[in-house]
Amino acid sequence: MTLTDRTTGEAVYPVTGARCVIDNNGVDADTRLKALETAMPKKVDAVLGMGLSHEDCTAQDKAKVSSLPDKVQRALTPSDDFVLSPAGNLSLTDKAKLRVFVDLWNAACGQHGRYNEETGYFELNGLTDITYEQAIAIYQAGRPNNAAETTTIYRALKIRTNLPWLAPMPTGCEEAFFANNTIEVARVAPITNITGVYCFYVCERLHTVIGDIRYKFSDGFNQCPRLVDVTASMYKSGGVLYFGSSPLLSIESVRYSVDNSQPCTIQVHADTYAKLTGDTTNPAAAALTPQELAQWMGMLTDAVDKNITFATA
Repeated sequence: MTLTDRTTGEAVYPVTGARCVIDNNGVDADTRLKALETAMPKKVDAVLGMGLSHEDCTAQDKAKVSSLPDKVQRALTPSDDFVLSPAGNLSLTDKAKLRVFVDLWNAACGQHGRYNEETGYFELNGLTDITYEQAIAIYQAGRPNNAAETTTIYRALKIRTNLPWLAPMPTGCEEAFFANNTIEVARVAPITNITGVYCFYVCERLHTVIGDIRYKFSDGFNQCPRLVDVTASMYKSGGVLYFGSSPLLSIESVRYSVDNSQPCTIQVHADTYAKLTGDTTNPAAAALTPQELAQWMGMLTDAVDKNITFATA
């Protein structure tokens, strides 16, 4: 040990009384003593027969631990909702995708359609056999929210029908379904004024139009050979309401046009004209019962009273 002065650090030699003891690391004895006193409460007492590591679990304790369920998920496994690709990518199963789409479909269709759990088909606008793929195409086609969006929204699309529109359309719809040769049932706003002429032009499979169509200039149903049910009228005097390509037009459809149109010309197919005039040399008119033929012919008289003229090509 080296004896030094506590205040100055100067070596004292010879020494008559020690002031401080410094160890080889330069720490004085008082400082080391205080450090030992501080550490004493944290010490661990030695236990007779125990080493640094000791196992004292009973067999009963081990059995309890072994019976605990394994909460660790060691690997992702496929389920009804998720599938794991060989590359480790997690994605929805087709079944889960279908459930999500069904919710979207039902919400978009509202009161006009749904997914039928019993048949497995989607339903909309009276069609009850819409497949999953067809429903996706209909949903993706969208639905207009204003008149500007109706202009060509479904033009030439491959859809059998369309979702209900989001808002009333007092105008527009000029070429909404133009050249759509797969549309079967078209739904428009409850009241739609159409100023253009090509809304339903060349819709070869169209048989039903839902909504009140009011034409200003009409060639809109040209080349619609399967058209049966439609509520269409001419709101401009002197116009032409065209049904010349539609031999299957129902008596209810013609009646609506007569009752709701301004003075105009309603151009009809030769079969329809024969029913109106009672020409039973025409097979379509000859197939009617006398009562049915009388109803058709009665409309001709009503049309004359309203200055409405029927014509055929």
